[in-house]
Amino acid sequence: MKRHNVADAIAAFYDAFVSAMQSRVLEYKQETPDLDDERRLFDTLREKNIITKFEVEDFRKLQQLLEMAFSQSISQEEFSSFSNQYETVMYELGVLPIKEDELPDEQSVTL
Repeated sequence: MKRHNVADAIAAFYDAFVSAMQSRVLEYKQETPDLDDERRLFDTLREKNIITKFEVEDFRKLQQLLEMAFSQSISQEEFSSFSNQYETVMYELGVLPIKEDELPDEQSVTL
C-alpha cells in the first residue's frame, strides 16, 4: 500500500471509529455527551463497559496515527501494527463482523 493510501485508510478508519462511537452513545439517551468530543465519547463507552479491550493508550495511539497520516509520515509497518487493535475495538462497538445478509444487494454497472 502506498504511503498516501495508508494515510487515506487511517483517516477513513478513524472516521468510522468516531461514527461507531457516536452511534453507540446515542443508544443511551440519558446524559449523552457532546458527540463532537471524541475523547468524551470514548470515556463514556469505557465507563459503560462497551469498550473494554481498547485502552486509553490505544486511543491516543490511534489519534497520533491520524496526525501522522495527515502529515504523510506513516509507514506500512505502523499501519499494520494498528490494524489488529482497530479490528478489536470495532468488534466491541458492534460494527464488525459485517453480516452478509445485512448488506445491500450488489448492483451491476455496465458501461
